[in-house]
Amino acid sequence: KSAGIENNTFVFFTSDNGPSLIQEVRGGNQGLLKCGKGTTYEGGMREPAIAWMPGKIKPGRTMELGATIDLFVTIAKLGGGQIPADRPIDGVDMSPILFEGGKSNRVVYYHYPQSPDPSVGVYATRFQQYKAHFY
Repeated sequence: KSAGIENNTFVFFTSDNGPSLIQEVRGGNQGLLKCGKGTTYEGGMREPAIAWMPGKIKPGRTMELGATIDLFVTIAKLGGGQIPADRPIDGVDMSPILFEGGKSNRVVYYHYPQSPDPSVGVYATRFQQYKAHFY
């Protein structure tokens, strides 16, 4: 506030993954969700997030599909930046969710293992509120 940038600041607070399974009870608690960090189940992939930007983001909640890889595209567009065209960018703009209370630009999300291996392929696929596991 003292710097005068409060009305032009975007804050996004989230976690990386669910609780550590190796640390057992000291690693956190996933509540009713199955598994934790390093898995493709909801306890390892579904994290809460809080977005704040006065006058731009209305209080509320959404269940729309988003991912931390979407932050790059969202923040670049919010700041007037250009998305590189010389390489694939997996993120999508989350502005419709954040600023309009609308639908996600992300329809599907593919979960790969930590070290992708063509012989293993995709571990899980998320489509809207549905998820299929392939291992």
